[in-house]
Amino acid sequence: GPVASTLVEHWNGTSWAVVASPTPGSGATLRGISCPSATDCYAVGAGSNGSPNYSFAEQWNGTSWAIVSTPNPASTTGAFLAGVTCPAPTTCFAVGDYTTNVGAYTLVEKYA
Repeated sequence: GPVASTLVEHWNGTSWAVVASPTPGSGATLRGISCPSATDCYAVGAGSNGSPNYSFAEQWNGTSWAIVSTPNPASTTGAFLAGVTCPAPTTCFAVGDYTTNVGAYTLVEKYA
């Protein structure tokens, strides 16, 4: 079947262009992005190696995107990050949710 892949595009003032970005596991989606500088961006979403989904992030260093490790709560049956804000290049907050066998919960992560 179809596999979800990450998609990042860049606006140069005239047109959009696709920028290569990694897709972890067997599929992934990106849901939010924040760029505290022209050479430092963070994108967040969810990846999959089948089931469950897990949260993940990518970092732009001005040249290319690379996957950045994110924590997932214990006993998670699925997790994703939906938005991110970075008030400084070394500090970001990401939000989303995660599920367990008991229910669904909010998820907030800090990158520092």
